[in-house]
Amino acid sequence: MKDEKDILLDDFFKETAELQIEDNGFSERVISALPQQQKLRNQAVERLRKKVRLLEIVCIAAGIALFFFLRGWNMAFDLLASVFALAVSIDFKFLLINTVPLILLIPTIAAATAIYFLGRPELSKRW
Repeated sequence: MKDEKDILLDDFFKETAELQIEDNGFSERVISALPQQQKLRNQAVERLRKKVRLLEIVCIAAGIALFFFLRGWNMAFDLLASVFALAVSIDFKFLLINTVPLILLIPTIAAATAIYFLGRPELSKRW
């Protein structure tokens, strides 16, 4: 339910929204000048996006070229073999005993943080 202050504010803004103030065409001139500035800004953004896209393509091409030049498939295969060898030697009982408390601690910290921010709305307004 809305309290009395919210109702008064709503009534005030409804009344002021209907109010027209004469400004001898100033608002229309300002509004008509805005699209040109917005158009220039959009053109600058588009030029920047084209440069960024070109840089992305160059970096991707360089990465692919280096992968083949340095025989990256050998490195990838060696890395995969090392991961499998490490996975075979892991003591999963020890890993389970030590990681379960950490896994349970993460949602607890997240819940405590959410409760803290929900209890203090002035902090959550910054996001």
